[in-house]
Amino acid sequence: MNKVNKQMIGIVLTFLLSLMFLSACSSENQDNDELDGLFSQVDASNFDKDIIAEFEDGKITDEEFITFLSVQAFLYPDIPINEPDVQRQILEELILEKTVSPLVKETDWAEKQAEILLDELKSYYSEKELDYAYETLDITKEDIKETLVSMFTAKAHFRDQVSEDEKLEYYEEKSDELTIASFTHILVMTEDITSNGKIEEVRSEEKALKKADDLYDQLQDGADINELAASYTDDTGSVDTDGYYEDVYISDLVPEFRDAILEQEIGEIGEPVKTEYGYHILRVEDIEVTPFEEVIELITDELAYNKYADYFIDTLPDLIEEINL
Repeated sequence: MNKVNKQMIGIVLTFLLSLMFLSACSSENQDNDELDGLFSQVDASNFDKDIIAEFEDGKITDEEFITFLSVQAFLYPDIPINEPDVQRQILEELILEKTVSPLVKETDWAEKQAEILLDELKSYYSEKELDYAYETLDITKEDIKETLVSMFTAKAHFRDQVSEDEKLEYYEEKSDELTIASFTHILVMTEDITSNGKIEEVRSEEKALKKADDLYDQLQDGADINELAASYTDDTGSVDTDGYYEDVYISDLVPEFRDAILEQEIGEIGEPVKTEYGYHILRVEDIEVTPFEEVIELITDELAYNKYADYFIDTLPDLIEEINL
């Protein structure tokens, strides 16, 4: 089995199926000419053996694999379904699903997820497009449902392997990415990027710091930060809101600014902070970490995918006995 990395797996594995692959624009009035080429047919002439793969405690027939490939061609219209490397990875994915699915005792969750996704597919494809897909790819709605249930059953297996401790640890590691803040600031720029992409000096470091210090002193004497921001900030993104930003993920901010938000007390106006843009005077209005309960499903999926990918790379090769592609 050829070595692959997690990025390559992510190209073809349906484990974390996303509806973003649906590139078709639904229309009930499409004629057959407009539908031509919407889906790529599987070239069945490439398969001339009854058994295409054997693995520990199982095998896959040509017919079964052709159906599985055809469903992938439906789910991923742009995938080069007849490319040998793509077919091999899809076959290995199918083998993986067959090795872990028997370990899942309850399939209710997988069946529910499959039904949800089927409903989503109906909203993306018109009835005419669906009928065209069934005829062109020689598949049925039941073939698609069985494939999705298999996918989600494999996903359920790896979700079950994620412990509560792992979820909590991951949540803590990603706390910055889950933290949102609202703040008011004044920016005194040293450099700016022109419309043609060139960096030009707005003012010297010395002049920028002197101006920032002067504004800070005014604030310490009781001036209103919103009024000063409206008059003096160089930040075009907040000039219309008097320097105010609401619910910004702090992971999107430059490190120095992010650190200042985390260190300052809410309502406190801090001393000027130097970043690559210049000097900022900042008041934190609110800061909040997204509750664990609101992101637990996303965290579970992320950790489960990592286990899935590790299994694909490290365990699956030892289970595969023969592949006839």
